[in-house]
Amino acid sequence: MKMNMKGEVVNTPALLILLLALTGHSMEENALTGSTLASPQYLLRKKEANNFCVSKGANFVTRKISRSVAKIHLGQLDCFSLGNLDAKRDWGHARDYVEAMWLMLQTDEPEDFVIATGEVHSVREFVEKSFKHIGKTIVWEGKNENEVGRCKETGKIHVTVNHKYYRPTEVDFLQGDCTKARQKLNWKPRVTFDELVREMVDADVELMRNNPNA
Repeated sequence: MKMNMKGEVVNTPALLILLLALTGHSMEENALTGSTLASPQYLLRKKEANNFCVSKGANFVTRKISRSVAKIHLGQLDCFSLGNLDAKRDWGHARDYVEAMWLMLQTDEPEDFVIATGEVHSVREFVEKSFKHIGKTIVWEGKNENEVGRCKETGKIHVTVNHKYYRPTEVDFLQGDCTKARQKLNWKPRVTFDELVREMVDADVELMRNNPNA
């Protein structure tokens, strides 16, 4: 939460999203208090880390990376820009999370579950592994906004940092604890981080090969 010099709360996008989430949570619990029925929404209500798959929108950083790497691999692009390379996230595959949703529906009593992998990886690591999958090694040079990612094999700069992609209210580190889901649902993520990266890059290589403007 941010305040101005007068001590007034400044409404940031992140704060508004938080308030909406808390309001929805409260309304849902009030509606179900004393009820013998559990709504499907209540059963499916979950807090989760970022979930990704090959159909994720291009405005998400991981999809932006996989699409750009695919285009570079096919000779359709030379370079792309990112924001905070050191932001760390708990990325998991949507396929695993859908399985968790199904397992929630099999329980007798509705409960809240955190669905996550418990692992954190940086944007920088996602970039490096994506390029590695197409046979390129990224070497980082410079610092902060002057940092670039250069291909070790060709000497070409493929990644730059642009301040406009930094989020004013960004959280640098996000990690989920799925202990409860593991214990009560017998759920665990099956798709590893490396597999997720390879699947996304392969899918985008195929997509861009057939339709460069997709």
